[in-house]
Amino acid sequence: MHAEWIVEQAQEYQRTHRRSPGSIEELRRELPAAAIDATDPWGQDWLLSPAFRDTHAPPNAEDLWVCSRGPTGNAPCPPEHLGVRPVSSPGSIGHSARFGGWDSEVPTDSRDLVLPILPVPAAAYVAYRIVGRLRGRPAPRLDAALAYLVVVVGVLVAIAVTFYSPTAARAYLAVAESHLRSLVSAIDAYKEHTGSLPATLADLTAPVTNQQGKAAGPFINRIPEPSP
Repeated sequence: MHAEWIVEQAQEYQRTHRRSPGSIEELRRELPAAAIDATDPWGQDWLLSPAFRDTHAPPNAEDLWVCSRGPTGNAPCPPEHLGVRPVSSPGSIGHSARFGGWDSEVPTDSRDLVLPILPVPAAAYVAYRIVGRLRGRPAPRLDAALAYLVVVVGVLVAIAVTFYSPTAARAYLAVAESHLRSLVSAIDAYKEHTGSLPATLADLTAPVTNQQGKAAGPFINRIPEPSP
């Protein structure tokens, strides 16, 4: 989740500079190895909490959080001062250092939409049979009923996949690209310092001393997890 990554880097910035970064641009400038995107996965500016924007020392003790207004660009972000985890912000996504993430940086997969609509055709068929019996009409043959169910389920699934999958795919791709940029940037910094490539990605997460006796690192705080 990219919002969580930004919050973690902001906390790292606080530990190093004894103040908050104030902006995404400052965070990107001071932590280039983190490869933080200037905007959210849909090209919109991140909304930052007051504690994130405050550059006074010592750091503002209030909550660090970032919020994206989602793929539409107009979803409501939570109030500036969070009291609880904002689980009911429709369309917005983000992460709070105090309360964790809300919703998801990757929209719900279309498979999650299919399960709730599966009972719809069955319920419609039962209602059809009840009404038919009340009117004295015979029930349709079993093979005709099954064909009806297959057709209706197919149509509903096609609608869900058609209208939702492109958004999910774009978000998955944006997160994957962000992770790759983070790793490439960290590998470049490691090679520049040591003169060689890391043997494993885990080598990027620990300080390294080069042949001149100079120590640097870690070049990335953690290895990004693959998107599901």
